[in-house]
Amino acid sequence: FFFTDTATTEFYTLSLPDALPISSRNRRPLRGFTLVELLVVITIIGILIALLLPAVQAAREAARRAQCNNNLKQIGLAMHNFENTYREYPASLGRFPNGNWSAQAQILPFLEQANVHEQIDFDQQYNTAVTPDGSPLSALRIESYLCPSEPNDKVRMSSGVAVHYPINY
Repeated sequence: FFFTDTATTEFYTLSLPDALPISSRNRRPLRGFTLVELLVVITIIGILIALLLPAVQAAREAARRAQCNNNLKQIGLAMHNFENTYREYPASLGRFPNGNWSAQAQILPFLEQANVHEQIDFDQQYNTAVTPDGSPLSALRIESYLCPSEPNDKVRMSSGVAVHYPINY
């Protein structure tokens, strides 16, 4: 390429490097990541997640264990509050006319489950008592009576009807 300076009438030569092909002369430098770099980053992230997952699971199990301990403390406090109110501990059986209501049913108001306790007609048998919506009272889940780590956290069924919700305390 030639151009002239009009003041001095000199010719200047402007040349492009001959080593570069014509297509790369106008190309900007590439910015980005190579495939290998991306795979290395993905691998590192996968390893970090694999190392973090057991720690998260251990923390969750520790929280469930703490909740179990708290449930047991609440049951113990409910038993003592029952005793302070009635001057006796709840009987395991025999306190009511039909005699088959457990201590767990008797301490419900002291576990902040007074609404459930009010639904119970203690003159009925345990397996025949129903809630206002018609479902069996024995199939009602009371969170304080079940450890969060319990693998069988489900109602027991008989012929497709909810019969009993077990407790593990």
